[in-house]
Amino acid sequence: LAMSALFEVTPREEALAVAKKFVSTQAQSALLLELEEPLARNDAYSIIEPFVRKRKQLYETMLPHFDSPERRDEFLALLDAIAASVGAPDANEDTSRYTLPLVSRVFGALEVWHFDLEGLRDRKDQETLALVVDRALRGMRIDRDALRRELASAYYVARALTPRGIYAHVREVAVAVNWHAAAAEPIDARQLQRALIHPSSVVRNAAFELLAEGAAAGEERDVLAGALEEAPYGAARVLVQVVPRVIGIDAAEALIRERLRNGSQRPWRLRGVFEGLAYVAAELRNGLKAEIFTALRAPNSMIVCAAAKTVAKLEHDCTAEFVAILREAAGFWQARPLWCGWCEMEVADQTCPKCKREVESPLPILQRELDRCGASAAR
Repeated sequence: LAMSALFEVTPREEALAVAKKFVSTQAQSALLLELEEPLARNDAYSIIEPFVRKRKQLYETMLPHFDSPERRDEFLALLDAIAASVGAPDANEDTSRYTLPLVSRVFGALEVWHFDLEGLRDRKDQETLALVVDRALRGMRIDRDALRRELASAYYVARALTPRGIYAHVREVAVAVNWHAAAAEPIDARQLQRALIHPSSVVRNAAFELLAEGAAAGEERDVLAGALEEAPYGAARVLVQVVPRVIGIDAAEALIRERLRNGSQRPWRLRGVFEGLAYVAAELRNGLKAEIFTALRAPNSMIVCAAAKTVAKLEHDCTAEFVAILREAAGFWQARPLWCGWCEMEVADQTCPKCKREVESPLPILQRELDRCGASAAR
């Protein structure tokens, strides 16, 4: 609606510039999908076309993985979650269905094909998966009894999976979910927090939708604060982008500031927070610039690299104070060992002697900002 209104009330050239900048900062596939129609309607599809093409290319590169037996455990985890909501099929139920149209609809509602399923494989939190599946079912029109019966064939397919994987049986379909209806019954705060930091992005995405539609019953800030306190890297990266959508920019700024000032110095989590800040509104990033600058002096290179990249997103004026901050950070890292996040150890150069991975240094990132300001690393 906002994108459509932009073209209605703003001169076209200005609207195109705003739309282009907005699209370039978005990482969420779901949001990009929502922008396709209004941009096409206003003869501005070329703005989003490269991002859509890139998303489709990524999807196509994942097809061989989807079409493999390795999906069996994830497939079974999803089927068990559906059964927890609608009931297990009878022992004598027909198992001859080759295609699974109702299971396909459930997978479409959860956007299974667009998110990571790997976190479902070891069933670390099957209960939370079952929760979001049940809520998705509440928000869609589907014959629950027919779905229960179809599960018999789905289980047969999963247990006798061929090298063709599940693709021959489950189709990709777009399904609209009424998340407001799905969130009508409040969800326990702790359960929501677990869903927001679940290992699988399928679960996290559904949890974001439920939270945004009121499932926390007014406790959104506390739920987000608890989740952000415990979130691993990937979840933290996305949570930071979701927070302002749920509680607004001002409240989000206060919450993220609290986490940056008082949170634990877990490198991966803080890296996720800073990387997430690269995709939020400039107003929110600018409000947190003091904390971002402070992080440039953190003793861990992984945190500093993420913070330095966020500094670049600030497009800060090249004041004497700003240049001094960059110089101080660059000087600090001239002789400091780097940190390998995979091995959790300091390394003397940019190749970890243990895992052989390249370890990023913050110096080139800081130097690019100094170069932008026409300044050198040293006085």
